[in-house]
Amino acid sequence: VCLSVLAGVCLYLGEARAEYAVYTEMVGDTFAVETPPAPNQCWEFTWDGAFDEEADLSRSCDDYFPDDVCFPPLVYTNGTDPMSGPNLIELEEKCSNSTTFPNNCKCTVDAATVCVKYTKLSKNAARTPVYFSSFCGSGVNNNNFDSHAITSGCHRQTDGIGFDIEVCFCKGNLCNGGELVTAGGLAGQIVLLTMVLAVM
Repeated sequence: VCLSVLAGVCLYLGEARAEYAVYTEMVGDTFAVETPPAPNQCWEFTWDGAFDEEADLSRSCDDYFPDDVCFPPLVYTNGTDPMSGPNLIELEEKCSNSTTFPNNCKCTVDAATVCVKYTKLSKNAARTPVYFSSFCGSGVNNNNFDSHAITSGCHRQTDGIGFDIEVCFCKGNLCNGGELVTAGGLAGQIVLLTMVLAVM
């Protein structure tokens, strides 16, 4: 199922699975088991801008689909610069200390997926991000010449009304974070939501 068509790019969601081999080495008469390398992970969460307690406490990803891609938890920011995006160090702390988000706001890539970041941008001079969702998924570039998997780079759709959409693909560990850099260098405080539960 193609979730979003972006100028010939079809965005797919993947269920994260990982496979890796464990190698053993013979040392004398005993086997020494080497620890396998940790698989690449991607961030998995959705940021929807500044926190509005009245509206945001009751939201879930169902409220965004099918217009936007959304993966829980929903993350909002507040503080002195709430539109600066989440501080990923603080996000990781909140996710790892929460029983509500057992995957720690991360997913593991497999052979068919890469890290993806779907961003909604204002049509202003600064192209201000107002919403983004980070997750494990895949994309296919369908054009007049061929169809091929997208594993890196960004693709932007600019013909929408009110917003541009950008989808970026990458292979590195946690490469789809999306922490926004502001003039003051301060990101807003994070508020994680899932349905009616707020973790502050």
